[in-house]
Amino acid sequence: MRSIIRLAVLCLAFSGSFFVFANQKSPEIQSVKSRDIVGWVEFVTIEQPGIVAKAKLDSGAKTSSLHAEDIEYFTRDNQQWVRFKYDKKARPSRHGMPGIPHQKKVVEAPVKRMVKIKQHTVDFVKRPVVELDLKIGDKTYTTEFTLTDRDAFIYPVLLGRRFLESGLIVDSSQIYVTGAPDHLL
Repeated sequence: MRSIIRLAVLCLAFSGSFFVFANQKSPEIQSVKSRDIVGWVEFVTIEQPGIVAKAKLDSGAKTSSLHAEDIEYFTRDNQQWVRFKYDKKARPSRHGMPGIPHQKKVVEAPVKRMVKIKQHTVDFVKRPVVELDLKIGDKTYTTEFTLTDRDAFIYPVLLGRRFLESGLIVDSSQIYVTGAPDHLL
């Protein structure tokens, strides 16, 4: 008999809670006006050195990163700078989009700051952060990149949440929404 009473009390309690929550207004969905929609993979151009690459737009990553090899630190005008090589072999055409030719560039940029990046194999690693101009489609953005060797990854450029806050929305069902740079066509 006691268990029946407990069950009845629990049912009344839950039904009352449901009634309270059912009568609350749902928050309105925010508008996406004035934001550009891009795919989860896009062609990008890093303007100053003229690097063209395929980039993965990843809302799971906080910071953007750029492939860099042979990173060297030096001082210029009493400021710390970094010099690195961007050396990526040619990429074939895929999904109806053109391939990317072999690119070998040396890039120099001031170090904005150093960040600690947590990795699975070690507690953390320190990486330099540089600010570069990046073009997607017909729009140019200034964004920060951590520099790291991304040879083990498919995409040499990863664009994270800090970059996406600039007003882009990622459609995870699409790729190459903005098309390829004209000189690749």
